[in-house]
Amino acid sequence: MSYDLNTPYSNRNLYIDSREGKIINNEYQFILTNPIICPKNCSIILKVLEVQIPNLLSNVTPMNNTLYISGSNTGSSTIIFETLYYNIDDFVLSFNAKSIAAGLDIQASYNPSLIKLSLKSLTQEFTIQNNSTMLLIGLNALNITSVNGILQMPYMFNFSSEPFIFIKSNLNLRNLNSLGISTNILERVPISQPFGYKIIHVPNATSFLLHEKTIDKINIKFESTQGYQISFENNNFQIAMEFDYTYTYSERIMESIDHHFKRDINNQIIKPKPNIINKDINGTQETRIEKNGS
Repeated sequence: MSYDLNTPYSNRNLYIDSREGKIINNEYQFILTNPIICPKNCSIILKVLEVQIPNLLSNVTPMNNTLYISGSNTGSSTIIFETLYYNIDDFVLSFNAKSIAAGLDIQASYNPSLIKLSLKSLTQEFTIQNNSTMLLIGLNALNITSVNGILQMPYMFNFSSEPFIFIKSNLNLRNLNSLGISTNILERVPISQPFGYKIIHVPNATSFLLHEKTIDKINIKFESTQGYQISFENNNFQIAMEFDYTYTYSERIMESIDHHFKRDINNQIIKPKPNIINKDINGTQETRIEKNGS
């Protein structure tokens, strides 16, 4: 939404650099030495001009890193993968190493022509149960069992990472998510670059009407579409913001009233001084007081 920039006050730009912030629980805090102060009878308009962040999103996260396997001979086992960005070769090597460490004889391989993973055991049938890695490795059901010790995934594996990063702040933005729950999402950044590259995102002209009258601190945090917090560790990000001012209808009326009824330092209305007119009528000095506007 756009707002009329109908005040005489000039805007202020804020350039956030992660190297100048303080990190508290994966949240970046920026203290403004010169705060953004809203002029009287105005509201603040916030616009994000540009975002630069590194694409360091893992495709295996705490939301999809657990695989439960039940073997006819070995019983139930749990394999947990580290939060990393995996390619298919890395994932197969990691699975095979963890399978051996768990006492399983199940080994993984993949067919590059089918783009599918397969699991194989020489000694037992096994079932993959209730796992959070379904979309990652190409499953479509909670429980799937091997046949003759071989289990080929029904679908292609999908090692793509999150499609978006959400930037949240401590400002009262009152946006809504898909469940209609109020959030303080400042910007949704598409993952437009490969892993390890910098994303430069220039948003559309979206503006936020803020209810804060003074902004002396801005907190920034990053979340995935699945809701877990993202840390950029020693990698830097930048966000450019613009703060403008506007009169709403009621604020415009108050500004007009305040302009008409000027006040002194004690907030008392300054009464207009009368005009004193001296006239010489037929050689006689006459003094009279005229009201303003008469």
